[in-house]
Amino acid sequence: MILLAAGKGNLCRGFENVLDLYSHAHNEGFRPGMELSSLNIGHATTNSPKPSDLVRDDIRESVRD
Repeated sequence: MILLAAGKGNLCRGFENVLDLYSHAHNEGFRPGMELSSLNIGHATTNSPKPSDLVRDDIRESVRD
């Protein structure tokens, strides 16, 4: 269910998105076993990101072509 939600119904896209998120978290110093609160994810906004802000999505589309 998580992968389907992350991929808006597309299981493969959801898996890619979850891997992207983990890759970013790992680059920020997050490691297995650490508290998720160490990621300092803000909860102050309910705004969704604009599609134009999704750089990785643009990269993936160019690689597929």
